[in-house]
Amino acid sequence: MKQRKAPAEATAPDADDEPKDRTSLYGSLLRRFPLAMNAVQAGALSAASQLLSQRLKGAAALDFAPALQFALISAFVVTPVSTVFFSIVGKFRLRTPASLALDFFVGGPFLNCAFIAALHGLQGQDPAFILGVLRSRAFWVDMVLGSNKVWLPAKVAMYSLVPPEYWGLWCSCVSFGWGIVLATIVSDAN
Repeated sequence: MKQRKAPAEATAPDADDEPKDRTSLYGSLLRRFPLAMNAVQAGALSAASQLLSQRLKGAAALDFAPALQFALISAFVVTPVSTVFFSIVGKFRLRTPASLALDFFVGGPFLNCAFIAALHGLQGQDPAFILGVLRSRAFWVDMVLGSNKVWLPAKVAMYSLVPPEYWGLWCSCVSFGWGIVLATIVSDAN
């Protein structure tokens, strides 16, 4: 008759058992609170890119209102839409070319429309003005197609190399650079 081994005794975790590197803590929080973590990082990086844009343009004093607008839009508009979109792409387990096509024809245009509508809405523009912007050739050519100069290579790398749970972080980092470009375009238009 075989003897069963006694179960190992459970011990209370030591302070030494805590994660030693921050990526473990980040990964744990990201798994537990994906939307909140992505919203916080997107908002913070978006505000930082807007403030950096002001500095690069030679501003003597920083204007925090546009940085707050960009942070709010990133955290409460772009991140939730992106999170839903990425979960759909992830569920279908599409190959990179199919993911890129879906992103190019659906995700990217929708996110750009949501971004512009939210930005102009926060600036107090009426819906007719916002619809005029969204219907303009300049919006579709300069903004939507122009953004693919940045986002197409970034998404090729993302869908090919980045694990899905880090797609939000990847996009936030790319958005940091793209946010500087957008902030410059918006401030030039005003």
